Amino acid sequence: MKILISIATYGTKNHTFLKRVVECYNSFNNHDITIHIHGTIDPHLSDSKFIDHVNPANTVYFHRNEFVDNLNKYDLFIFSEDDILVNEHTVNTYLKYDSKLPLNCTLGFLRFEQLREDANIKYLIDMWKVPGHPISETDIKIENESYFSVVNPHQSCYILTRDKLKYVIENSNYLIDYNTLGTNILESASSGIFIEWYHGTGVLKKLLPTNIQVLEQCLIEHLPGNHMNVPPDGELLPNNNTNYDPVQGRTTTYTLSELSNLI
Repeated sequence: MKILISIATYGTKNHTFLKRVVECYNSFNNHDITIHIHGTIDPHLSDSKFIDHVNPANTVYFHRNEFVDNLNKYDLFIFSEDDILVNEHTVNTYLKYDSKLPLNCTLGFLRFEQLREDANIKYLIDMWKVPGHPISETDIKIENESYFSVVNPHQSCYILTRDKLKYVIENSNYLIDYNTLGTNILESASSGIFIEWYHGTGVLKKLLPTNIQVLEQCLIEHLPGNHMNVPPDGELLPNNNTNYDPVQGRTTTYTLSELSNLI
């Protein structure tokens, strides 16, 4: 399968993570990979093409023009921020289950982090414990499979088949001028395609498998780990939302095992 992967980066802060991300994609065994990196400073990574941009908003939105231009040249399209690790088994899981979903639905992913002192627990950093319930709908049955949907669809990346991408292009303002979006510009670049995203006009319903073994294959790692870990310099994370625990210095989120009890 031919896959076009577009990665957005800005400055050099995340180049260490970007290197791991590119190495991971290049390790895929069963797919023909093309990697384009949109950024402001060339990371000089082999087996990828760097495309220079002048501001962070443009680095995350330019992939949309690129995907439209290459719609008929690739089978699968992946957009990702520079610190999201998507393994080949996740891509293969997407291909297996998304093919069973209607055109206006797509298989989604959940970002996770682990504590430095305990790598055995996966914290789902977009599944906040407050405010409200993180699940919007359960027991969605499609072709003998069960799915659920989440309140916050943000995942810092997306994967779309050619047919799903064509559907999004034809039924939404996919090539929107990002200057009109106001706040949450960067997050909207990936999550704005989803109906549940409250900052955009998305047309795809993000679904996740209820089967916990399959769901584990839909987890993608947020490499910085800065939601769940106090930074090395000891400075606490900014207290800018209600799901932040100032005592622990981390976001309060559900773990994968806790989520299994909700679905």
